[in-house]
Amino acid sequence: VKCYGIHPWYLNEALSDEEQTKTSDDDDEPTELWLKELRDRLVENPDAIVGEIGLDGARWVEVDDYGKDNQHSTQHNNNDNALVNTKEDTTIWKKRRTLACPMELQKRAFEQQLQLAAELKRPVSIHVVRAWGELFDSLDVVREQMKQKYISEEEDQCQQQTKTIEKQSAKRKKATKELLL
Repeated sequence: VKCYGIHPWYLNEALSDEEQTKTSDDDDEPTELWLKELRDRLVENPDAIVGEIGLDGARWVEVDDYGKDNQHSTQHNNNDNALVNTKEDTTIWKKRRTLACPMELQKRAFEQQLQLAAELKRPVSIHVVRAWGELFDSLDVVREQMKQKYISEEEDQCQQQTKTIEKQSAKRKKATKELLL
């Protein structure tokens, strides 16, 4: 079974590739080229499912105090004023851990992919690690968004049907009056 989606581990790559394709006259709104490409692939492959998509709260990267990977550092040697490249003996207080992809970005992408799956009536393969609360929150958000979408579509259809019935009723009344005269 073909599956198309952006796994949370690769979301940063998809977003950074998208940033690189933006031109200077693009607006400030984030482009969603990856989402358009995903939609196109799913439309081209009607048997494909959406996945594996989801949220991952366990994939961490260690960064130094400046937000860069802390593998090598350059230190100043006071004796001869030379710069010496050393492999630093990193301690826990010099590093901090952060999610490889921020949870808010993961949630936004996950919700967009869920909406797309619902619109195209496709099954979904979900990846979730240490993010069950966020997963259920996102499912609630998408459920409400889709409910509002379909309720408004149904209301529009009802209003159109009501107008059609009223027009038909007015025509019948007019025809009946003409027959009686």
